[in-house]
Amino acid sequence: VIASEHFGTWVGATPEVLVKSEGKQLETIALAGTHSAAVSSIWTEKESEEHQYVVTAINQTLVRNACENIQKSEAYEVNAGPVVHLKTDFSAEITTNSPWAIAMDLHPTPAVCGTPRMHALDLLLSREMHQRDLYAGIIGWNDLSASRLFVNLRCAQLIDQQAFLYVGGGFTKDSIPDSEFGSVHMKLASMILSTERGQQMAEDYLAEVTGAQRAQELIEKAASDQYFMQQYVLEQEKQANHRQMQITHAFVNELEGM
Repeated sequence: VIASEHFGTWVGATPEVLVKSEGKQLETIALAGTHSAAVSSIWTEKESEEHQYVVTAINQTLVRNACENIQKSEAYEVNAGPVVHLKTDFSAEITTNSPWAIAMDLHPTPAVCGTPRMHALDLLLSREMHQRDLYAGIIGWNDLSASRLFVNLRCAQLIDQQAFLYVGGGFTKDSIPDSEFGSVHMKLASMILSTERGQQMAEDYLAEVTGAQRAQELIEKAASDQYFMQQYVLEQEKQANHRQMQITHAFVNELEGM
């Protein structure tokens, strides 16, 4: 939770570490590529490519900042509530530049901006129909001896009695719009269902799209919040909003034409 009279109150549960440092030791991660945790499936070439964009950018940034002994893990799966991500861990030794300077060079990574960075920024500024505010920005703390900096994902801005939720998706020329939109809904689920009203909304939604009897069966089976989230997301994916699909199709078509 962070709050200020300048930007309001924000809450979230970001899974993405930007920079973690202790003395001269620095760690960061590449986190890109998303699956539903409710189903088992292999990682596609598109998702692996999406992840590799971030891995390459991070490695280049660490080299550019004169870091030494750069170590990189193999990509592996990590759970984040109702979704699974591809993750690669990095570690390095800091020489001249500070952790804050390295964080400012890392950010924004291709995961929240795109690549090449400046071309992607121009595209986003001309196409996104809303202000990100603190979404996808840097949050955390930093001092002379250590730092804990994160990318502000899976977050919500609280204004009066309303919560405005922020999530995103990774689009490439090989994106399938329906899948990308479903991925966004999966990321939203953990925040929606964290509130009492969200639980009731999910129950009402399930009753509407599956019938009252089926909805009750799903609710009774919800031995854990994660199971309930997964069922909610799977049902929601089947009822994806048609207008949003058209917007996503147009965006992907434009990427293919670049």
